[in-house]
Amino acid sequence: MKFVNSLGSAAVSLGLCSLVLVGCSSEDRSDANDTLDNAAGTASSVASSVGERAGSLFDDAKVQAFVVAFRAQFGALADSRDDNAIKNLLTSTCTEIASGTDESAVVADLEFEAASGENRPTTEQAQRIFDQAALACP
Repeated sequence: MKFVNSLGSAAVSLGLCSLVLVGCSSEDRSDANDTLDNAAGTASSVASSVGERAGSLFDDAKVQAFVVAFRAQFGALADSRDDNAIKNLLTSTCTEIASGTDESAVVADLEFEAASGENRPTTEQAQRIFDQAALACP
């Protein structure tokens, strides 16, 4: 919300500078144009920052959703894993997907990677893990 307020403030400043330009002489307009350019740069910078942070928060939310879904659906596979181990499973799956590895090969890998002790996922479970990971990948 803080970022949205900053963006709104920059936009209001930009609008006010535009209104001031209407009543200025040509010399004053040059200075006002510089101020307007600075305000536009600030607004653009704030918008970029908000966009980057929103994207990061969204990615973090998808990762957390994957961890929660994995724990809920595959309790036996999740019991001996902490959250970081589940995130690592997601990361390795996303890396394989991004590198263009065939889906069936990734699913076959998940049958081994997602195993926990004597608990091994079935092919169907490995496919569900893949499907969920694909949704959470950047």
